[in-house]
Amino acid sequence: MTADSAIFRKLDDKDLPELLALESACFSCPWGEEQYSLAFKQNICHVFGLFEPSSRLLPGAPDHLAAYATIYLLPPEMEILNIAVTPDMRRKGYGRRLLRLVLQIARKMGIQRTFLEVRENNIAAQTLYESMGFEAVGVRPHYYPDTGEDARLMRLEMDSENGDGAAEHDLDQGDTTE
Repeated sequence: MTADSAIFRKLDDKDLPELLALESACFSCPWGEEQYSLAFKQNICHVFGLFEPSSRLLPGAPDHLAAYATIYLLPPEMEILNIAVTPDMRRKGYGRRLLRLVLQIARKMGIQRTFLEVRENNIAAQTLYESMGFEAVGVRPHYYPDTGEDARLMRLEMDSENGDGAAEHDLDQGDTTE
């Protein structure tokens, strides 16, 4: 399985059990069922995921959620609230592809800038974001309640093409935002 073979789509309440399991596996202060149920009902909050197709050996088995991103769209800005990749699929391109696709959707909607917060000690995520054109613009002191760790605030100006430009190709391969 590769990130390129994963299926991109918008999540809904039917995906909640798998979403909550991945959220708990990735975050020390995970969102709960109530938060995601509310997010699915809001027009400004969206959750997109990459799914690994079910095995040919198990016809009819459900696809497996490999990565997801939770975003707020408040034109002309977007905020990425959560982005997570299944621990055993990290460093295999899932996070990069998911971020490219989400940014492509934002561009098509006329979003001009994107913000996110990342833990100061999450160097891998910071490196990914910087490679996609994000830059550090501030610090939120003691942001994370579990550790008191600071959050690095990052911003991407969307007026130019950032990242590796492959998202247009991805969306043309049958991926869906519906």
